Amino acid sequence: MKWISLFVLSLSLTSCATIINGTTQQIPVDSYPQGANVSVDGNYMGNTPTVIEVKRKTDHFVTFEKEGFLPSTVQLTHVVSGAVAGNILAGGLIGWGVDACSGGQYRLIPEAIYTQLQPVPGCPQN
Repeated sequence: MKWISLFVLSLSLTSCATIINGTTQQIPVDSYPQGANVSVDGNYMGNTPTVIEVKRKTDHFVTFEKEGFLPSTVQLTHVVSGAVAGNILAGGLIGWGVDACSGGQYRLIPEAIYTQLQPVPGCPQN
């Protein structure tokens, strides 16, 4: 009987969205021209084209910089994922609470970023 009780308890502590979505999300990023430096919240992540991995729990600012071009910034916004409804039904409030704390209940939009960098006026382009 103890094993059954432990099994039922473990199911009630499950956080469905965290398991399905994870706490981070991969976002493909690219620019024209390619080779721009990509920073997320001020932290360098690589050059375009690349894939960045960011936490789902908060909004982020993705900045593109390339010599001779104006910087471009795109905001990633966290929104509630559809997995939350299933979690509330299957995992109850405890599962939902875990997902809320971990960030698993969110997804980031846009799910991919492409930006066209604008030349600095009067700056010769290569």
